[in-house]
Amino acid sequence: MDRVTISEESQEIQGILNQLKAVPEIREQKVAELRAAVQQGTYQVPARKVAEKMLEQILRDDLLRG
Repeated sequence: MDRVTISEESQEIQGILNQLKAVPEIREQKVAELRAAVQQGTYQVPARKVAEKMLEQILRDDLLRG
């Protein structure tokens, strides 16, 4: 009879994958808080943070193009 053995590393990876599957893709509480802030007009995004993200994306795009 054939026998299959799964390495400890594979078992660990499978355990991590199972834990990730249990994490919701959308953090409902965070979404609700952000939605409320937007509706109340209190949601503010720091201009510096927006600029940093834009520059990161530009650099990433340039690197991908070669």
